[in-house]
Amino acid sequence: MMSLLRCRAVCRTASLGLRGFSGGPSAEAIAAIQANFKKNPAQAQASFSSSSELMEGLVSNGQLRNFPIKADEPESFGGKDSAPNPVEILLFSLGACQEITTKAFANAMGVPLTRVSVELTGHIDLRGFFAVDSIRLRAPLQWSRLLTLRPFSS
Repeated sequence: MMSLLRCRAVCRTASLGLRGFSGGPSAEAIAAIQANFKKNPAQAQASFSSSSELMEGLVSNGQLRNFPIKADEPESFGGKDSAPNPVEILLFSLGACQEITTKAFANAMGVPLTRVSVELTGHIDLRGFFAVDSIRLRAPLQWSRLLTLRPFSS
């Protein structure tokens, strides 16, 4: 294993009957989506994709549907700290997924929420990546199992 990322999640929700925040599908809309998926299970499956290209230094520009995204590394890892690093983007994605799921389930059950937030902390061990302390990468790496590399077409 090249590096290890461990996460600890703290999820906070509130349903105190205070001023609720609106949005998201209603209970009726969620029931309609569920009924449609029961009739057409294949429609409950989705595929997502992204593209990215390393630009200058460790800066990577990408595209998620019609949304641009940028990643960089902090200066302590050799980057310019011009954008969140990939681990931070992953943590954000995991947190946002939990928040959206919580909101959708609360709406479906008619539970008013005043706030949903997730705090994630990721710890990464880069000793193997940088061949530090007697921890080494397993060689040879079998990247072919992880990615498909294709030459650029002009």
